[in-house]
Amino acid sequence: MIEVYKKDGVIPRKRVELYAKQVEAIVSRCIARRIDDGLNYKDFGDENPEEKEAAYALAVEYLKALAFICQLKLQKRDFTLDECEQDVLVLWKHDKAPLESARQLLFGKPIVGLLSSTGDKNFRLSHLMLQEYLAAKCAVRVYSCDLEQLHVLLQPFHARWTREVAQFVACMLSAETFTSFCQLVLDRDDTTGAQCEMLLDFLKYLGSSGQVEKMIRSKLQEIRGTDSLITGLCHPSLELRNGVLSKMQKFGVPPDPFAIDGIVTKLKEIVTEDPHGEWFTCAAAILSVVQIAHMDYYLKSTVKK
Repeated sequence: MIEVYKKDGVIPRKRVELYAKQVEAIVSRCIARRIDDGLNYKDFGDENPEEKEAAYALAVEYLKALAFICQLKLQKRDFTLDECEQDVLVLWKHDKAPLESARQLLFGKPIVGLLSSTGDKNFRLSHLMLQEYLAAKCAVRVYSCDLEQLHVLLQPFHARWTREVAQFVACMLSAETFTSFCQLVLDRDDTTGAQCEMLLDFLKYLGSSGQVEKMIRSKLQEIRGTDSLITGLCHPSLELRNGVLSKMQKFGVPPDPFAIDGIVTKLKEIVTEDPHGEWFTCAAAILSVVQIAHMDYYLKSTVKK
């Protein structure tokens, strides 16, 4: 981060941009030092700035392939070049000669700062988050035109080896592709609403998207309809009621609980029109109405209207 600040005078606010700058700073410095020391690497040249830039691009592409293999295929930190070789060749889109040169630039002693040796020909990327970032870059390059395969690759979203990669991928897709990807994710929802939670996490890093937020609310209303919410809000368990209320506020579902036929109206009907109902159901309904009325989300919605 210090190197990024020295170079640009500012730290990027988005983590995708921050990691891109960190990779650029460290790899470029390593390549420049090797070339300036008089080391002549085939295909890269010695002094031409354009060839130095090409050297950087190919070295980073090699790092992306290694990170992708470790993170999403092998699901581990430590690796050897031999065990990754065949998979790297599948992902590599250039001739083999630049691949060999990129390997020399990255793993020649001293190895590039993004990597560390763990002994016995084993290496690892120096930081797991860097591995996740680089794996995401490779995934977007390979699968951004095939969202079905991208979705399969990142399943399950909440797993240790895919969660952060999926969040990075979401921030790397174009706005249009991201919206299409989110729709695909919702179409594959298993009716638990877990995918909606993940998409909300995507938006924390990416920023707001009215279209995607509307899609999430629509899906949640489909999964957890009014009757289901009413049942939860009238349940005697305080923990369960608080859970339902928390989800309502988090996702803004339903968008207007105070509508004529909204949830608040139905809760009032339970209290006033069912005199023979269980007392704890009426009490829970009353408490839920009060809590809904005090929710920040709904207060802001009412003020806007």
